[in-house]
Amino acid sequence: MKYQQLASCLVLSILFGSVLHSANPDNTDLDGSWKLISTQAEGKSEDSIDDDEVLKIQGGDFVITRKSVQVGAGNIVLNRSKKPAWINIKTDSIERFGVFRIEADYLTISIIKGPNDDKSRPADFDTKKDDMRVKYVYKKKS
Repeated sequence: MKYQQLASCLVLSILFGSVLHSANPDNTDLDGSWKLISTQAEGKSEDSIDDDEVLKIQGGDFVITRKSVQVGAGNIVLNRSKKPAWINIKTDSIERFGVFRIEADYLTISIIKGPNDDKSRPADFDTKKDDMRVKYVYKKKS
């Protein structure tokens, strides 16, 4: 439950009111609705997410809803030429740098919880104790 609350707080703080743009105009694989199914922080997973959190993406813009109530909106900055692909998330007060991947119907995003820059962007999707990383896994809704 601790990590579920952390995930909810981080997603809200990262995505609420942010304005982002895609480095690659072909983001149709991201378009659609994605349900948050797990989070991982400090090497510990929480696969049972109680909140009905959905990330809806259309043409680079997104809206996050929880129990059908909008809790965040904006768009994303992607750089698919990097391996793993980069995602930048910026709000009025913070900017987060992370990585993402899409595998079949799953979208995985890994970010650093605290202030960071390109040098501290995660290089992979694993989290370890005290590494300040959080991983979110979404499943595409049909």
